[in-house]
Amino acid sequence: MNRPDRPDVQAASTAGQDEVPSSNNSLETQGLSLKVVQAFLALASERSFTKAARELHLTQSGLSRIIGGLENEVGEHLFSRATQSVLLTPAGEALIPHALRLAQCYQQALNFAGQPIRTSALLACSSMLVSDLLRHLPQAGSGQARQNPRVHTMGSHKVLDAVRSGAADLGVCVIGVVPDDLCIEVLYRAPIGLLARRDVPLPHRVDNPTDLGSLTYARLSDEMVLPGHLRRMGAELPTYFNASVVCDSMTGLMSAIRSSACVSLVSEVAAHHTLANDLVFKPIPNSLPKMHLCIAYRRTGELPSVQLHHPHKSAEVIDAQTDLVLTARGAVLKLADELKRRASSSSSPS
Repeated sequence: MNRPDRPDVQAASTAGQDEVPSSNNSLETQGLSLKVVQAFLALASERSFTKAARELHLTQSGLSRIIGGLENEVGEHLFSRATQSVLLTPAGEALIPHALRLAQCYQQALNFAGQPIRTSALLACSSMLVSDLLRHLPQAGSGQARQNPRVHTMGSHKVLDAVRSGAADLGVCVIGVVPDDLCIEVLYRAPIGLLARRDVPLPHRVDNPTDLGSLTYARLSDEMVLPGHLRRMGAELPTYFNASVVCDSMTGLMSAIRSSACVSLVSEVAAHHTLANDLVFKPIPNSLPKMHLCIAYRRTGELPSVQLHHPHKSAEVIDAQTDLVLTARGAVLKLADELKRRASSSSSPS
């Protein structure tokens, strides 16, 4: 029999808590309290009254009375005490999943009660986008936003997971494939292209991925967004994927390009970053799948309560999701406009 896992719920340890209340305040009136659920799960896991009582900071007699009261409550023996170890009976086995759910509910309630209301939303942003995002967010006191979010930077491949887990309320990133478990607003479709030093010759025309095979590449590691996107789309790029230089960050990749004759494939968004100002970007819009510059957030009702402040009022609890989405959308749309203007100017005849 597998020992049941149970949530870490703080055990009572104050004096006098190791005894079951007298009969006028017995288990029948208190039901499956947190203390009773703890005791049952501890004994089921430890299979020893001595070990379980020690874990719960109870006396063995106190634990025995709690278990006895629980067995009276359900009308069945939950443990077999005939051998040296304490084993669950079929009735005890059947109670395990219900006790685990109760313990989890208790813990979630305690955690929720102990959390203060957050006063700012959390925005996860790709490291390559953060400077542009901060530049386009409304300035404090401008009246365009109630309160700007706190911004956490990370790799694009980590942003969606931060949104899914609740570590961030909204994400701004570049992705390849749009997931169906989040709300995704694609605000710009960015072509993939070659990034290189200005003195490195690039092909004048690329009609299909095989035309890229003669180049010497550096690339991002496999867990990053762009390599995964190209593999999923079946792009025929063996030279790219067999690159001898593999980098864990876009900053490292640009340093490798700058210090050698290597080229790489990046999105137009990455090529727009200030770190690439001294490099040249040649988009390949028709041969490789485009990337998506987007904002991502959980579905309505999944955000925590956030108390944001209106610039003209003392405090106002507002729809945090709507406010954050509007603020981020406006900033990312400005970045998208910059990318469009840059693409238009680079394609115009000199």
